[in-house]
Amino acid sequence: MEKLTNERAVRKALEPFWASYKYEVMARGYRHYKQLSVRLNETPLSVRLFYNDLRTILGQPYSTKGMHTTWEHIWGYFKKETSHDEKAYFFQLLERGLQESPPRFYVWPPALCDLRHFTYNTLLVRYPRPYLEATRLFAPTEKWNEWEWKGKLLALTPTGVYSLGNES
Repeated sequence: MEKLTNERAVRKALEPFWASYKYEVMARGYRHYKQLSVRLNETPLSVRLFYNDLRTILGQPYSTKGMHTTWEHIWGYFKKETSHDEKAYFFQLLERGLQESPPRFYVWPPALCDLRHFTYNTLLVRYPRPYLEATRLFAPTEKWNEWEWKGKLLALTPTGVYSLGNES
């Protein structure tokens, strides 16, 4: 296990990791998304603070307002290509999901699960968006703090970013 020590390399390595978590974080509240975005742009970069903030935020419940913002952002990737029926169904599921949800929740209501399923299995199949396909909102992973970058498996820890070796 080798620690990345060059701050520029750490920032570059964290880009795809953060991209995969943006919507998970945003669904808990837009302010959390902004907080982590600012944290990643601070100089010097504090991996410990980013790690701690992300862990804390991921332990918090989702919010209906955060979900609304998140799904509106996701819709932006499809709005120019989808049919009227796809748009109507997307927003019907979103509206129903938000109505079924308490203001803060840990377990997704059925309509939001249906929206995630429809988006992943229909919209992303018809209109591929690799950026969205890689988000943990659609593709959660067993080890929350690991990701691949430039053919290497990396891990985010409180003490830094480490290379765990080549991806197998």
